[in-house]
Amino acid sequence: MLRYLLYHPHGNENVRHLLQTLVTDGRLSRFFTSIAVFTGTLLFRMGKIPGLHFLLRRRYADNLHCHTTSFPFITLLFRLPKLQRLFIKKEQDLNGFLQQRIARRMKRKSYDYDVVYCYPNGAADIFHEAKTQGKICVYEYPIAYYDEIRRIQKEEQQHSKHWRDTKIMYKTESSRQMIDKELELADIIIVPSQYIRGTLLAGGCPMEKVHVVPYGFANVKPKQYTPVADRKLQVLFVGGLYWLKGATYLIEAMNQLSAKIHLTLIGTGPDSEALQAMTEGDSCTFLGSVGHDEVLRQMQSNDILILPSLSDGCPLVTLEAMSVGTPVVLTDKCGSMQWIEHGRNGWIIPSRSTQAIVDVLSDIAAHPSQIETVGREAQNVAAQWSWDDYGKAVTSLVSKNAVKNT
Repeated sequence: MLRYLLYHPHGNENVRHLLQTLVTDGRLSRFFTSIAVFTGTLLFRMGKIPGLHFLLRRRYADNLHCHTTSFPFITLLFRLPKLQRLFIKKEQDLNGFLQQRIARRMKRKSYDYDVVYCYPNGAADIFHEAKTQGKICVYEYPIAYYDEIRRIQKEEQQHSKHWRDTKIMYKTESSRQMIDKELELADIIIVPSQYIRGTLLAGGCPMEKVHVVPYGFANVKPKQYTPVADRKLQVLFVGGLYWLKGATYLIEAMNQLSAKIHLTLIGTGPDSEALQAMTEGDSCTFLGSVGHDEVLRQMQSNDILILPSLSDGCPLVTLEAMSVGTPVVLTDKCGSMQWIEHGRNGWIIPSRSTQAIVDVLSDIAAHPSQIETVGREAQNVAAQWSWDDYGKAVTSLVSKNAVKNT
């Protein structure tokens, strides 16, 4: 049985579920992260102090405690730039700093592991050390390859005046070289969707290294559907408020649909003010950042979730919406589309098209009876692939391919 050493700075939902599979199966050797909070610890008590509540967002299941190494005070230094400059001389981000620390620990200590499992912009040093120890390097890559993102951004800046001054993603050669270095060092690359796999193959990544393991669905929950006939269609957006999520096209569409549809947006981002300035009348409500419980409440109370992404690996919010019976509208550049059969359990539209958004939402508003039918079909899909299935698929894939790499 292969044992894993895993690093992720923030512990996203997919990371947490994989960790639970590993610890339950006795496969987890060590989990490294920036901040990890467990019941009864000092950080747990600090998290109850006003101004430090953010610490509790990094709370993990207590069965991970004995397997976890975190760097909370270094992480807090990076939140305070003036103090950071006193203790950390070299200019680098937290992810880069932590991976160097972890690689040094791997060199000094005799961890019992066979596999290192890492994520973008935090793998190179760890992979280098693992290679010297003859270990297997697994890289989970959740977003489109940078060539795809840069191409889309360049076209967007030419198309829309709103984004001409937007910061270029992967602007420096060093940032692109880091991704390529990590991809090259990886023995196994795991991606959440065929869309992401396609962008990596187009970028020259060897086909035999790249494998698709979809993220899991949350447990199916009942939804109370309410008639739309005497009210506006309620549409929800959850995600970062920046150009890559396609919010510009969504706001433009809502300005045309405000008489019959209302949009609620959850999230923050660098383009939040610009998007609010584009909004006409009362067509949209911006809620900003809210807790997960409120996101679930909004999913239950809204009719549709829409995510008009220009590029998106496999946004977890779409899978969660499907699990609660809220049907989703996605673009053909969103990895979650692999679960959708258009018109049966969701809707797929072309990306970067205001008219496509207007057309699909207008049709749903005109035929609201389809909401429940499509929502229940979405739940049927969600019931077929759980987070437990995801974790087992990852470990099974790694075990099979580890034999090929030895």
